[in-house]
Amino acid sequence: MDPIASVATNSPCDLDLPSLRSSAPKLQSPRPYTPTISSHKPSSPPPVLSSSHSISPPSSPRSIRLTESDSDAEYDLPVTPSSTHPYLPSLSLQEKYHFETMLLRHIYDDSDSLEPMSHESKQTFLKYVEGMSAHSFRCVVHYKEAVREFLRMEYYAKQWQVEVSNRLETVLTSLSCDAEGRFRRAEKESQWLLNVLLDRESLSTAHGDPEALVVSCNESRKAIHSVDDELSVLKCRKVQDADISNAI
Repeated sequence: MDPIASVATNSPCDLDLPSLRSSAPKLQSPRPYTPTISSHKPSSPPPVLSSSHSISPPSSPRSIRLTESDSDAEYDLPVTPSSTHPYLPSLSLQEKYHFETMLLRHIYDDSDSLEPMSHESKQTFLKYVEGMSAHSFRCVVHYKEAVREFLRMEYYAKQWQVEVSNRLETVLTSLSCDAEGRFRRAEKESQWLLNVLLDRESLSTAHGDPEALVVSCNESRKAIHSVDDELSVLKCRKVQDADISNAI
């Protein structure tokens, strides 16, 4: 580059071009470089650092450290305006709360857990999952598998509760039928005994009282004796009529 042009562009004031040309150094042709070995020896050896001083590299910029509790993996991420990392999803607090709600919605008795996921919920869930580490993603998958198994066993348990209720109702119905049969048999036996008692009462009423019958029998015997006495008196009387005597 021309030194005159460089001075003209770098200097804020106007300069005299002839004076610059006269004062400019003369250019010489380049010569090949030949290294020279100096015979001068250092007067004293270089200082030796003590063991208490350690050589450390220059300090690095301030960084953020992420630690996984299970794998103890640490990542140093420099803080810069344009720094991005897949393990740091840019989610708002509302989206994070929405994700945690969806993560736990099948554990608690909530009517919202029966509703299918909306498109917005799927997008939020997918956005949060894409920002997870591989270990966290596996943990979420294992957790959801356990939730599904829990819900499956709960479904079967409720089905067996329905079956237990139905079978208990069948048992109670059968016991009720047995009790009704015993009642019908007892009712028939009671009716038969009542009929027997009524028959005996009707027999006793028709034949009369045995003591009364004995008294009546004695009275009839006395009446017979009385009639015999009367007939004896009649035999003592002489009757001329042959028919009457023959009759006596």
